[in-house]
Amino acid sequence: MRVPSIAFLIFSSALLAAAQASTPESIRDPRALLAAAAPLYDFANPALKPWHLKAAYQIYDQDGNPGEEGTWEYWWASPDLYRNTWTRGALVESQWHMPVGNRAEVSSGTLHLFETSFPAELFTPLPDLAKIAAPPAWLERFDLPSGKAKVPCVRALTRQILPQPGGIPRDEVLNTWCFDPKVPIVLFKSEASNGRSETYGNFARFQDRTLPRTFLESVNGRKLLSASIDVLGSLDPADPALTPPTDARTQSILQMQVPSGIMLGNRIKAPNPEYPLKAKLAHLAGTVIIEAQIGKDGKIKDIEVVSTPGPLLTDSAVKAVSQWEYRPYQLNGQPIDVRTTINVTYALGS
Repeated sequence: MRVPSIAFLIFSSALLAAAQASTPESIRDPRALLAAAAPLYDFANPALKPWHLKAAYQIYDQDGNPGEEGTWEYWWASPDLYRNTWTRGALVESQWHMPVGNRAEVSSGTLHLFETSFPAELFTPLPDLAKIAAPPAWLERFDLPSGKAKVPCVRALTRQILPQPGGIPRDEVLNTWCFDPKVPIVLFKSEASNGRSETYGNFARFQDRTLPRTFLESVNGRKLLSASIDVLGSLDPADPALTPPTDARTQSILQMQVPSGIMLGNRIKAPNPEYPLKAKLAHLAGTVIIEAQIGKDGKIKDIEVVSTPGPLLTDSAVKAVSQWEYRPYQLNGQPIDVRTTINVTYALGS
């Protein structure tokens, strides 16, 4: 049984700023700024009391128009015991994460990867400082003008040598994070490699953490998914919602969702997509984002386009990706089917 829901306490910038030794606008070192925000997003700390939330989310079509709606519910008892459930129409997916690395799932269909991955962007918008900006990449602190104010931001960059006579170097932005000037909370983040960006708002103070009540994910400037948290409260650790039903599937037979970066390292055959002349003449560029299933044999199956700058690039990307092959992904020494995201980028002048 759930404990009655507690009320949101919306951030007061003045109160939080008083509690901070320094504000984001005054922190000039980029790593120090990221580190200052990290404690407010520590949702895996064993000291947290059990909690539960429920959010409504909206999916948008290729033109950025509202499409299907769904709900996501989350129960957290400890770092080793929590549950996620997504519901959209007749599709339902529930995942239980339990002690000793066990996992169970009940699913009545296949949801989009961006549906099941947006909670991670909600809880952990910050990068891993131990891994970010390893050479040849680096971090840079800058201010982004916003009306009469300035928004403090951090970006990760890397230096590329262009394949031209003389090898002209060019600095390329990888990721960007922007913060509230007075409170170390993330308002916006973007990933240049795949055109994705996330916007956060309507923040709540919860167990000395930051939780944005509203979230918007966009790709190539088009809306992809928005979400709003409607319920946030305490949780009884004995809540039956934390116990999977007896017919739940175990991890050993699940189709796994694997990050695109991991599968990129497993790719062994990848014919380059053709950049259509008509697309170049129309100055059409950007990233085609594809969700695909990779079978136990390493071959591509069930391609679905999530976002595209235009049909001319869609056909080219799908034709190329359908021919790609990978080393089979293995779980406990056995090859399994996986679902992943594939980004195909078209850049004018490349």
